[in-house]
Amino acid sequence: MSKDADHIMADGIVGDFGGVGALGFHSITLVPHQVACLNITLLSDFEIKYINDYHARVLATIGPVLQRRGLTEDYNWLKRECEPIKRSGSIIVTATPIVIILSFVVKFL
Repeated sequence: MSKDADHIMADGIVGDFGGVGALGFHSITLVPHQVACLNITLLSDFEIKYINDYHARVLATIGPVLQRRGLTEDYNWLKRECEPIKRSGSIIVTATPIVIILSFVVKFL
């Protein structure tokens, strides 16, 4: 990988390591992250942007396939799971109902 590569970390490469660049990885699977399990307050703006960009890629790639196959329920699930993370109130907006219920139960135990 070089500074010209289409990779999220490419701009930050220092040096070219003898003209060979650096080793970089691309995702080989496209599955949304389970945002309900993330503590958004611990993520940097860079990390949130990375996840949001990845989720946009997942939805743009997999979404049309699901729609062409008539898998509306699956597409709607994917669309919900790939919603952008927003720092304020994000865990409530992106959490599944079971996670919200469990968080209330734990508070009252």
